[in-house]
Amino acid sequence: MLLSGVIAAMLYGISKLISEGLGPDIVPVNYEAMFSALGFAVYTYEGIGIIMPCMQACECPENFDYIYGAGIATITVIYLFYGTILYLAYGNMKE
Repeated sequence: MLLSGVIAAMLYGISKLISEGLGPDIVPVNYEAMFSALGFAVYTYEGIGIIMPCMQACECPENFDYIYGAGIATITVIYLFYGTILYLAYGNMKE
C-alpha cells in the first residue's frame, strides 16, 4: 500500500508538472530551514544499531558492503526524486 501511494503521488506530480509547469514559490535553497532539513536527513538514515546484526545474518557477509551501499544509494535516489518532483509540481505548500 505504501509503495502504491508513493507511485500514485509521483504520477500525479509528474502529470501536474507536464500540464501546468512549476508550482508557486519555488526556492532553490531555503537557508532558514536548511538545518532542520539536515536533521531530517540524518533521521532518515538512522538505524545504525541494526547494521551489525544484519551483517552477521547475511548469507555472504563479504558482500555486505556492496549490499549496504546499494541500499543506501537506492534510498537516497528515491527520496531525492520523490521530494524534488513533488516540490517542483506543487511548490511551497507552507500556508
